[in-house]
Amino acid sequence: MKHIFLFLSALLFIILSWFFVNTFIFKSRASEEILQIYPENQALNAVVGEPFTTKVMLQGPAGKKVSAAKIEMYYDKTKLVFLGTEESDTSCTTLEHQIQITDDTASSKVVWSKVSFKKKDDLPQGLICFGELRFKPIAAGDVVIAPVI
Repeated sequence: MKHIFLFLSALLFIILSWFFVNTFIFKSRASEEILQIYPENQALNAVVGEPFTTKVMLQGPAGKKVSAAKIEMYYDKTKLVFLGTEESDTSCTTLEHQIQITDDTASSKVVWSKVSFKKKDDLPQGLICFGELRFKPIAAGDVVIAPVI
């Protein structure tokens, strides 16, 4: 009798779990697209000790709206220190909510995720400003900031 009760309990648990997963958990209907990344200053001769800002622009496929994006930018850690993001330029607030920003110094890259909760008609499309990254040169020479491909 005890085995039948355990079997029926397990079966009920499986049925309820399946119902819950199929009813309340669903995949996003959003498609994933490859966006082109254009840093404003890909190569420049910066002055040691003087921080600078570079805008990061995204180009999406024609007619596609952008509700979220993740970028990975490479920088030369022997010549630059990542200082964070700059939100002073209001033209760069199209994706207004920062989800994550990580400075992976081991691999010399910044990983940055942003999202917009605007309704579909108000989402940006085409060439948009993703945001601005701030760096401080720590050594002389040309510096490069480029998308990780």
